[in-house]
Amino acid sequence: MPELTTGLIENTSVAGVRPTLTFTVRISNDDTIATTIEILGFFVTGTTKNLYVHEAFAIAAGDVVTGNYFVQLDAFEFQFITSTDAVKVSAWGKDAAGNLVSAHRVLPAELDPIGPDGITGSTGATGEVGATGATGATGAQGLSEYAYVYNLPAQVVALEADVIFSTNGVIVGAIAHTPATSTITIGTAGDYSVLFNVAGVEANQFAVFQNGTPVDGAIYVSGAGTQPNPGMVIVTASAGDFLTLRNHTSAAAITLQTLASGTQINANASILIQKIS
Repeated sequence: MPELTTGLIENTSVAGVRPTLTFTVRISNDDTIATTIEILGFFVTGTTKNLYVHEAFAIAAGDVVTGNYFVQLDAFEFQFITSTDAVKVSAWGKDAAGNLVSAHRVLPAELDPIGPDGITGSTGATGEVGATGATGATGAQGLSEYAYVYNLPAQVVALEADVIFSTNGVIVGAIAHTPATSTITIGTAGDYSVLFNVAGVEANQFAVFQNGTPVDGAIYVSGAGTQPNPGMVIVTASAGDFLTLRNHTSAAAITLQTLASGTQINANASILIQKIS
């Protein structure tokens, strides 16, 4: 079964006008019996051929059939599959005025046969390893400095006095605290997230102080007794600054709860400091 192709025909526009607008295909059956033909048309986008014409029909002995196809495309190709060598195909392009475009004329002898695929060849040698790509950007880093300190024993915090923290939890980096003292020292300049919680018997107000001065936005209140009083703030600190948690503007001294609602000793005051930048 003969298979023929026009090959790819270049049809890019020149000064906004394509050489060929329609492609005329003429098929003659020179055999003494009826035959069939299949026509496939392709256009090209990038490196891909896309099928846009696909038709098949019979041609009686001695008949001639003519078809016109839209080809306002940058590149196109037509293939013809016939049942006999007696079928002859010729094709030519026409411009907007219907004139023959000689550069796009294909006579029967100029159609290229499409042969069957050959046997797959052996796999070639593996190519050289390509160059290593550039190193990607450094990802976000985790916290470099943080500290958790807390208090366990009973304690009465006088008005305008600082909470004494009995115990150190995990401390990483240059943050420093000596157990059974109130002062937490910052070793590295930066911005720090400060979170605290106080479990007082009486209604109370507590605040974060930096170098003995209350931090703006860091005063928190418990409106009734035995209610937790949590607070949070972000401070910008220099190396050597110190932080405390103070009973500030309460009505009186505040007793820190122990054994609250249970039999186990609880942390009745705690503070978590994290360097965030």
